[in-house]
Order: sequence, then C-alpha cells, then structure tokens
Amino acid sequence: HGNVWEWCHDWQGELPSGAATDPQGPSVGTNRADRGGCWSDTPEYLRAGIRGYVLPNERGSSLGFRVVCEIKSSPAPVIAPFDTPQAKAHQKAWADHLGVPVESTNSIGMKLVVIPPGEFMMGSPDSDLERQGDETHHRVSLARSFRIGAYEVTQTQYEKVMGENPSHFKGPDNPVDTVSWDDAMEFCHRLSGMPKEKAVKNKYRLPTEAEWEFACRATTTTVYSFGDDELKLTGFAWFDDNSGDRRVDRQVIEKMDRETYDKWLAANNFRTHAVGTKDANGFGLYDMHGNVWEWCLDIHAVLPAGFEKDPSGPSTGSNRSTRGGSADSPPEFCRSSSRLGNAPSDLGASLGFRVYCELESSPETAVAPFDTAEAKAHQKAWADHLGMPVISTNSIGMKFAMIPAGRFEMGSPDSELDRVGNELPHNVEVSRPYAMSVFEVTQEQFESVLNEKIRRMPGDAIPVGDISWEDANKFCHQLSVIAEEKSA
Repeated sequence: HGNVWEWCHDWQGELPSGAATDPQGPSVGTNRADRGGCWSDTPEYLRAGIRGYVLPNERGSSLGFRVVCEIKSSPAPVIAPFDTPQAKAHQKAWADHLGVPVESTNSIGMKLVVIPPGEFMMGSPDSDLERQGDETHHRVSLARSFRIGAYEVTQTQYEKVMGENPSHFKGPDNPVDTVSWDDAMEFCHRLSGMPKEKAVKNKYRLPTEAEWEFACRATTTTVYSFGDDELKLTGFAWFDDNSGDRRVDRQVIEKMDRETYDKWLAANNFRTHAVGTKDANGFGLYDMHGNVWEWCLDIHAVLPAGFEKDPSGPSTGSNRSTRGGSADSPPEFCRSSSRLGNAPSDLGASLGFRVYCELESSPETAVAPFDTAEAKAHQKAWADHLGMPVISTNSIGMKFAMIPAGRFEMGSPDSELDRVGNELPHNVEVSRPYAMSVFEVTQEQFESVLNEKIRRMPGDAIPVGDISWEDANKFCHQLSVIAEEKSA
C-alpha cells in the first residue's frame, strides 16, 4: 500500500463477473493497469481492491513497479475441453512431474491410473436431449492429482480383500456386484490397511462424483467420453443393447413399458462382462460407461449452480450417488453426466465400484480468507514442497517471497464504502506458486540492470520512479538474461 503505484502486466479493462483461473486481463487495450496507490494519495487509493490505469509509455514520479519470478513447479492444470492426445499429454506431464508412472499396479493386482488436476463443466448442458433435472451444468475445479482404478473392482480382487464374493453374475474378471456403499467403503478401508499398501502409503476411498465425472470425461464436453454418437457406445460399454444373448432393436425396446422391458432383459440373459474388454477413454479408463453402476463418495442431491472447488457433495442426506450405468441400462443412463441415488445399504446385481487412491502431490491450495499465521503456514508448506526457502535473494540483491497457489475474491465488495465500479468482486484461482519481490524495485537495482540513472530523490533504497510500463518490461527482460539469473 502506498509509496509508488506499481505497474501490472495486464491491459486495463472491466473485471469479469464469473470465476476465473489464472486471468491475465484483456488481450488488447489502450492503458495498462497499476495498483497500490502512492506516497501522495489519500487512504481510499491505497485499498487492496483499487485499480489505476495509465498509458504504457507514460512516466511519472508516482509510477514504479515490483517483479514476479516464475517458479519451476507443477505443470498447468487441465482445463477442458481437449482431444485424447492432449489429454494423454497432460496426464503424462503430471505423472512425470510427480515421479510416478501413468499406470501402476498395486499389491492385489489392481491397475491405477494418474488423473491430473483440472477444471471442467460438470453435469449436462441444455443441448443434451436426455439430461435430467439433477444434472445442473456448472464449472468445477479439482486442485490435486489422484489415481483411480483403470477398471471396476473385480470379483477376484474383492475376494482377496473381503474373503467373499457376493456377486450375482459370477466371473473372476467380471466387476464385483451386489455390493452396498457400506461394503465398498469397507473394502477401501481394508485395502488401505494391508501391509504392502501401507508401506507405499496408498490410501483408498471411493471417488467423489466430481472426481468420477472428470475422470470419465477425460477432458471431453460431449455426451459420452468418446463423443455424442450413441451408435458408438457399443464399442465402449456393456449395456442393454449388447450385454445379453442377442442385440437389441432399439425401436422395439423404446415402445415397451417398464414391466415388459424388465421381462425382456431377463429373457435375453443380460449380464456383466469381464472388465477391460471394451475400449478405454482418453485417460485409459475402462467401463466408465455401463457394466455396473459405480458407487461414489457423495451424498446424492441435485448438483448446485455456480463454481465449485473440490466438491464432495452435501453434508447430510439419505442416499449415496452412483454413476456410469450398467449392463441393463439404456444408453441415456450411460452418459458421462448420468447419476442415480441409492440407499447406502442397497444391494443389487447392477451395483459395483472402482477405487480412488490418494497421490502425494502439491500442498492444498490456499483458499482465502485466513489469518496471518495460516497464510505463513501455507507459504512454508509450498516452499518446503518445492525445496526452496520462503525468502530468497537473487544476483542483484533483490529479495523474493514465495507466494503459494490459491483462491481468493478479487475486487471489492458492495460493503466497501470507497469501492468504485471497476472493482467487480469475483472468485479467482491462481493455480501455480510464484515468487514476488518483497520490495518495490529500488533506484540502485534499476540502475544496476539498465545502467540508466532515473533518480528524483537521493538514496539507493528509494523505489525507482518516473518509470513507464515499457521501462518496467525492459528491466524484467534484461534481468532475466543476466548470466547468474539464467543459470538459476
């Protein structure tokens, strides 16, 4: 607050009304933004939400800057939509960053696949003709990478952990069925407690609905993970059309009432099939559509409107969510957004699950507000994770503070008496940590890099003034190419 107005990278423009991730302002403009107020301003111009704007070639005694230094940290989060090669590239980038393979096998033979963090539209849009009222279309951000079962839990794997096989449709490589939500949670608990799993710190649970749908979509925005064409579903799923003894005539089926349809399914000997015998989605996951409905962690309720970060459903309710459809489901129940709710004690030949496995990655994102002590704790956690000090010094003596990834409300609320119209409050996520200079750039530092004397006041430690946006950018470029900075 104060001393000199500090140039920012962005063109000046209206702040957006919705949530934003890593925003950089408008792509074009006339003026550049500056922030923070200066030595001659009254308090209302020193607020955290205040925004100024100046022509980029303009200089003035109140115009200075500080610098940001990129930190080599994690890859960028995945923001859908992407095609399959791009999805796999992001997946591999995150696996490489974490020092783990994209696909691994645990002590009971389960294959686990790395899913990168990212952002996507959960639920279904109005354009989806089969959408249901509980599939509210809204943006969701998942901050941390995780592993998920490449396949639904098989009967062999379930029996290894639980000592029994309750399935109606028997087959060692078929998905376990006739399991309740309580059974699935107990399986995860026992698997986590097995000595070989504890030794490698594998902790299992059911995926949340958001984690399940993000993994299912594999960065797509279409009805199914492979596109919108229902005719292609048979290549990816076991469902009512292909899970029995003979193929379905859809036109005939759609004219049946429920009782007649159920009798037809039974007569056609519909059944589950061995996992992994259909095509995988873009993340390498099988049977995300069909075979068995998959239990999720969440209590079932209508999906909320508005941006959510790492949602895990409501805190109270009677039913748990299931996703993905089953061997006796019509195509509309196999959509990426399709969801049902069942009592956690329910058993049925169409109910199974796959597992989520925690993956040690980056610390939790710092979500404002919190007090100074918590802020410093987040800062230290990220610094420790990155193997760097909270405060560092570069080759010309500039001190930098590590700023953690985080989420906050940018702008100013209506309750702030001095707010102005260009400070629209909205949620912003900064997905990657960075280092920011502890102090404004001083006259001495500016002169040492550009060999230009711009002094209006005596003193090496005085913030440099009379600096245009173009001057500040030139300084950053020249500082970046100093040999000691390049080598660091």
